[in-house]
Amino acid sequence: MKRFSGPSFKKLSRNEKIHFCISIGIGIVIVILLQLYENTNFGEHTLNKAFDYIIVKEAVESVRSGNIAAQKNKKVAEQIIFFDMGNAYEKRGNPLFTPRDELAKIIEAAFRGGAKVIVLDILLEDRDCCHPEHDRRLRGVFQQMIHRNVPTKIIFPVRLGSDGEIKKNLFKDLIEKHPNFYPAIPYISATVSDRIVRYWVPYEVTKGNDLAPFLWNASFLGAALAHGKEDELRIIGQKIKGQKIPEAHFIKLSDTKEIEISPHREDLYRNRIRFFLIPEKTLSKYPGGNLFELVGNVDEIDYVTFKDKVVIIGNGNPGAGDIHLTPVGSMPGMYIIGNVMNTILLGLQPAHPSKVLNMLIELAIIIIAAYILSRFPPLIIKVLKSVVLISVLSAISYYYFIKTGVLLNFTFAVVGMGFHDMAMSVEKVLIKKKKDGKEEDP
Repeated sequence: MKRFSGPSFKKLSRNEKIHFCISIGIGIVIVILLQLYENTNFGEHTLNKAFDYIIVKEAVESVRSGNIAAQKNKKVAEQIIFFDMGNAYEKRGNPLFTPRDELAKIIEAAFRGGAKVIVLDILLEDRDCCHPEHDRRLRGVFQQMIHRNVPTKIIFPVRLGSDGEIKKNLFKDLIEKHPNFYPAIPYISATVSDRIVRYWVPYEVTKGNDLAPFLWNASFLGAALAHGKEDELRIIGQKIKGQKIPEAHFIKLSDTKEIEISPHREDLYRNRIRFFLIPEKTLSKYPGGNLFELVGNVDEIDYVTFKDKVVIIGNGNPGAGDIHLTPVGSMPGMYIIGNVMNTILLGLQPAHPSKVLNMLIELAIIIIAAYILSRFPPLIIKVLKSVVLISVLSAISYYYFIKTGVLLNFTFAVVGMGFHDMAMSVEKVLIKKKKDGKEEDP
């Protein structure tokens, strides 16, 4: 075996230098091809693998830190509390609708307690045929808020039909009448290939509705209203309404980072959800989650502090049919809405790394691989790649992302190394055939 004599290009033999230069050339071609493939299904799948690893690790660390209501957690917004109506739903024998009389109690307690924003994750499209008095009770609470000009904002979830028109809502007349009542989309988005919810949708354009030409995402709207950004939202809304080509818009909440409203419905970076609020039965190793005192129910309503809070009300019972698969496990929709809002409130949006930085990283790793290929036997190369390199790159990517929110996606570089090895194997075969051909010549 040839002894390794140091990382000097000059000490390489002529054949090793040629081999090294060919390796770099192949590496550059692979880097360019991988950049082109980033927005394909293959690229999204590769990116999801990297993000999911980090997001699950973040979620586990958040749960391991214990009860987030009892301690400061820089990755958890203090404003958010949940009201899960799953118990009330189950006590009523899983009725057709989430009990609206109980919903009315929570809303009334929240606005009387000084909540800033109430986000409903319960559709109010159809009348309760079995208990019409419950609908009247709920309407009475909303009318009371209008009459008293209560400052608490309420976000009503609405859906869009395939034609882009807003579907009916029992309280449409009140929503249109009161400036503190807002319709919004509760939409989240799953990757097509595995149906895992990873993204939130910033807004949807509507049709046939001059009063609401587009609808904000409920979580984003709740975060903005909690910081009194109504005027900024109105200005951005006018820009979105008038733009012919979709473009990014920005809004700053408090002194956190600037929030980017991406023009793309499924921006693989900006619209990705980070999960720090973990309900029970989500992580198999930590089934208790970390919400504890942040989740209330109707029986505990007298003991809840609503002052200046954002209250998310939903139904986490599996029978309600609102359970979704996420990178961290199955989760009711109301808690996904909470995690989207937490991501926005604290400015935790993942950021786009620059294309130049990405390409330089991938090229650097492939060049290192090319040098190793020219100096070490294949067995050592495989061990280095599979154990040392991937471990080191994963650690760098994780800690850089935690500090900056920018994902250094080394996955493409590792995949590129695989292609690189394959290309070099082909090169060796061709060289061998050429030598064999020369030896056979008379």
